[in-house]
Amino acid sequence: MDYRIDNAVMADAEKIAVVNLQSWRETYPGIMPDSILDNLKLESFVTHWEKVISAEGCLLVVRMGDQLIGFAAGGKNHPSEGCETNAANACECELGAMYLLADYHGKGIGKALFKAFSAEMRASGYRSMVVWVASENPSCDFYRNMGGKEIDAKVTIVCGICIPVKAYCYELI
Repeated sequence: MDYRIDNAVMADAEKIAVVNLQSWRETYPGIMPDSILDNLKLESFVTHWEKVISAEGCLLVVRMGDQLIGFAAGGKNHPSEGCETNAANACECELGAMYLLADYHGKGIGKALFKAFSAEMRASGYRSMVVWVASENPSCDFYRNMGGKEIDAKVTIVCGICIPVKAYCYELI
């Protein structure tokens, strides 16, 4: 399977938004109400990703031919309120979002994207990274298998819904 991982550019914002929206609909049934998933608006996602591309941080995309199939975004960690242990707040950077279309799961692409993002963070001088994942998200296994140690938990509000999340920490040294 031929793919490449690149830095995102502004022209990618809509494609990233499409992947983000589709990934939410593939990942979050049973975690978030269908009424929210059914009413997600692409325009809101596009606006968000245009802002992210313009900001400091790291946003990598996975391309297969001319199709964008996944992305990883993050940067400096920002302290979170309501953590059970506060251990996640000690991590220097955060992988804030990583999504890969379901058709491409289990092919090593997510693993390559995670490693590329981690390498970018390490090259930027960060030594530890946190990833917050919905506790019921099946990708928790992925993050554990990538070497993450579960260090914290909290409840976050997404679209007005309380979602329990877990923090996984990675040493980037």
